[in-house]
Amino acid sequence: MMSLTALIILTSSTIQKNDEYKSKSKEKIVKEWYRIWDEGTHEDFVKILAKEVKDHDKNPQFVGSDYDGLVGISQAVTAGFSDVKHNLIDVYYLPNDRIATRWEFVGKHTGNFFGVSATDKMVYFSGQDIMQIKDGKIAEIWHIEELLQAMAQINPQQ
Repeated sequence: MMSLTALIILTSSTIQKNDEYKSKSKEKIVKEWYRIWDEGTHEDFVKILAKEVKDHDKNPQFVGSDYDGLVGISQAVTAGFSDVKHNLIDVYYLPNDRIATRWEFVGKHTGNFFGVSATDKMVYFSGQDIMQIKDGKIAEIWHIEELLQAMAQINPQQ
């Protein structure tokens, strides 16, 4: 017969392992998110982004689903930049199946980006994302990017 202490330890260990598994699977989704942005493999979004995703910070001028908007902005980044890399600075596990990240973007401006022709300059800017993951996909996202920082580097006259 198992003692109450042994049962509590066993249960606690099982919960901890389950939480570690959930955290690792969420982190894998988050890393995949940035890999897709870095490599420009937009077709892979279907694997990690819910079709009904809610983008809490979408461009209000964009008409279409939040899914299409996120894919579209990723395509704009791919069109405007090569050698893209998101360097994850911090990853935080939050309640309610959320993960927060702080990251730095680096890429070479080799194409048109929001009306600015290629400058061949290396561009650096930072951002933060909070993603809620449900059923193995990003269901909601909040994001802040220092796009003014990026635009000042490629179009300093403005």
